[in-house]
Order: sequence, then C-alpha cells, then structure tokens
Amino acid sequence: MFAVRMFIATLALAIVAVFIGALPMPAADSTNTLDKIVRYIVENRVWILIGWTFVMSLPALASMLREHKYQKIQAQPVINQKIISGREGEFTWIKATSSFASMFGLEPVSESSGRIWEGFTAGVLRQSDQIGIYKLQIYGSDSGLGHYIWMGGTIPSDVTDSGEGHVPFVFGPDDSLKEHFIVDFASARASRQLKRYCRPLKISYDDHTDAVDIYDPETGRDVYVNRDKSSFADKFLFGPYPVAHSPYVIDPGVFISGVSDSDDVKRLICVVRDVYGNPLDHACVSIDSESGYSYNQYFMREMSDKGLVMNIPYLLSQVDVTVSRGGYETLSLTGVPLTPDVLRVEAVLEPQRKA
Repeated sequence: MFAVRMFIATLALAIVAVFIGALPMPAADSTNTLDKIVRYIVENRVWILIGWTFVMSLPALASMLREHKYQKIQAQPVINQKIISGREGEFTWIKATSSFASMFGLEPVSESSGRIWEGFTAGVLRQSDQIGIYKLQIYGSDSGLGHYIWMGGTIPSDVTDSGEGHVPFVFGPDDSLKEHFIVDFASARASRQLKRYCRPLKISYDDHTDAVDIYDPETGRDVYVNRDKSSFADKFLFGPYPVAHSPYVIDPGVFISGVSDSDDVKRLICVVRDVYGNPLDHACVSIDSESGYSYNQYFMREMSDKGLVMNIPYLLSQVDVTVSRGGYETLSLTGVPLTPDVLRVEAVLEPQRKA
C-alpha cells in the first residue's frame, strides 16, 4: 500500500512539474485574469514546485513517523483467523471485533501500522478467583520476525499485566498454513506466561451467531456476562456448583458394551451423563495404554445421540479409560480389552458436592 501511494505521489509530482515547465509566459501588458494567474505561476514556479514536492512527500513522512512509533514494524497482510483453540489446559483466543470489545470491556479495535491480528481470552486469577480479560496483538515485519504483545487484567481495574515476545515468520497473503503457525506460536507463548498466575477458562465461539460461551473446567461452573449495567464491577458471574440430589436415577460408574463388528478398526463410542441422566458438556474422555499411547477428547451435549467417536490404533490390545469433569468424581476403568467390536462406553458421573 505504501508503494502504491508513493507511485501516485511521484507521478503527480512529475505531471505538475512538466505542466508548469511547459507554461508560456503571457504578455506583460495583458489584463486577462487567467493570464495574470499563469504569469504568477511562471514567475514563482521554483517555490511552487518546492511546496508541491513537500506536500507530495507527506505520505512518506507519515509512514516514517509510524515506523518510528512502532519500532520500524511494517504492515503485513491481516490474518483473518477468528479463533485460536487452546490445547488441554491452554487459553483460547478469539479475534476481537467491535462487538467483542464492548462485551468484554476491551478498548475498541483500531487500525495501526503492522498489526496483523488482535484477539482476547479469559482466565481466573489464582489468588483472587476474579475473571481477567487479556488482549493479544500480533505485529508483522518485513525482516521475517514478528512481534506479539499481551496485556490485561480484571475488569474494572487500573492495574494491568503484560508481556511480549517475538515470532519468526515469512508468509504471503494467501499462505494460510503459515498464518496458523504465526497465531499458534504467539498465543502459545502468551498463554505460557499467563498460566503462571491465571488459570484458563474454556471458551467456545459460534461463528454463525457470534455467541461466546465460557466454562470453568476446574469447578464445573459456567461463566456468564452480567447484563446489568449498574453492576459493572461484577462483569462476569459464575454459575452454581454441581449439586447432587437424592435419589439418583442412574448409579455412577463406567459401563462397556459391544455395538457392532469391525474387521479393520478399533473404536470407542462414548456417552457421558450425570446420575440424573443429563448429558454433561465438557467431560474429558482420556485413553491411555501401557505402550505409551495417550489421547483425550471432550464430550459435548450435542454428541448425545451418536456419542463421542474415538478411533484406537489397531495394534493395541487393551486401554485404560478415564472420564473427568470439574465438579464431578473422576471415573476410571483399567484394562479394557479391545476386540474387533466397536465398544460403547457409558460413563455416569456423580457430583462431588452433595446437598
């Protein structure tokens, strides 16, 4: 964009210089208004060209000032990735828009030289159990080395935490794989610094409705945005802890049953419910084996009909299955034999907090 502006400025400067240089000097005794204007331009052409050159150099001057302000960071193609999904125990970052900014108390998104991605995440401060909102900004450069900055804290708060670092990259505007590397690299390092005093919340984002759901995996509680404008200090509210009521509809435990035969794949189909038959969002199903193989995936409510499908390496003869969720007792089943059958795993979890 800068090169285009400079080309236009140079072309305009050359056209004006040629035009002024080609103007003939009108007769000195002419009283025509146009002739008077032309005579003035010709007589002062040197100063006019100097002034015009200064005006057309303003874009270059403005760019130099921006480079100085942002440590010579140059503009790169903007990354449009909307969400950076955090791995197990990591922060999830969502690209900031004007609606997100107002909802989470961030500053409105503004354009600046070199910024290629900006997003936010939420976490719980370990010492105070308050919600903290943090913003991540990633900048590009022409030298193949980017820069990221994260900042934030509780809302409202005059005290903010921050950190920064660098991310190596060289990519073109259509190189989506390198774009993923850039945002994953920067977000992982920002998350590592944050985790020293802030535990991550699990954030899910609906791309179609822009709805954001927040869940605390440690306590098993949902987190809601308080819509009461008069209580800005309580911007975020925790939902209730899981509570057990008697009697149970289903006894807690892990139950294994065969579903169908399969000659070429070993597969588990998992369903997780509580002792009242309700499907449990965010329940983590972990698979481990003596060979060192390990895998985990989250069960969500919308998986209730078909179940969570987990493919198992064919050479494994048995695995250990663990099902866990914040606020509920963890269930484990060791030495589950794997046969050519597709196995159905039904886990029924009991709340830790009884009424």
